Amino acid sequence: MNLPDPKELEDARWQQEFAGRKVAEFVASMRESLQAQPADTPTARARYDRNLAFLRALEFFLTSNATLLELLDQREEEMNLEMADAQFKYTQMGLERDFFQREAQSATARFYQEQDLFKLLQGRFTTTVPTDV
Repeated sequence: MNLPDPKELEDARWQQEFAGRKVAEFVASMRESLQAQPADTPTARARYDRNLAFLRALEFFLTSNATLLELLDQREEEMNLEMADAQFKYTQMGLERDFFQREAQSATARFYQEQDLFKLLQGRFTTTVPTDV
């Protein structure tokens, strides 16, 4: 699995948090300035409506961005758990392979020892014994 570099992810999160703090200052000051009702002139009302729409869009963007980051964090955590599980299974398979290789080597040696013993016994029982004694 081609995972991104953890240091790059951490750096990107720090940059995002820093940028979020900077934007939050401007959002707060903009919210304060929009608390007062605009003058009754059409240009002031249009400017107020445009700034209010921009503020709402910016707040929506920030909440969407935060939700996306939470989902990405959850996905990364799930991927890390999945990778840890896969690593455990891989290590376990390696240990089992080593065990069965050693078992096969000892079974092979035992097989040839038993074959030699069988041939020796077979040779003893098939030799003809003189019956004219």
